[in-house]
Amino acid sequence: MPLKTRITNVRHCAETGCFEADVTVIDGTDCFTYAVAHSAPIDTDTSLICAALSAQARAQHQPASCTLTRRRVSESLAAGSGDIAKDILFSRPNYLEQILGRQAGGAMREA
Repeated sequence: MPLKTRITNVRHCAETGCFEADVTVIDGTDCFTYAVAHSAPIDTDTSLICAALSAQARAQHQPASCTLTRRRVSESLAAGSGDIAKDILFSRPNYLEQILGRQAGGAMREA
């Protein structure tokens, strides 16, 4: 799937002579925002600035020296009820029964 970019907050810094912007790279359903800068005079064509800022953000997103940028786990967690709170509550030892002073069989603990 091709990467899409969205450029926001473009400004020209007179001190450094750079266009600065926040570029959001849309990779599938994930969004990553990078702060990038491109050195150019203030009267440079906007299409050239947009292309340069997008290229720089894409280079930061997928560096040439890196083959793995992220990994998504596609398997579900342990085959339980799907409700983590219930899994913890009904696991052994049953901490709720210990806190309430009950034994696992339901009888009250003799003091």
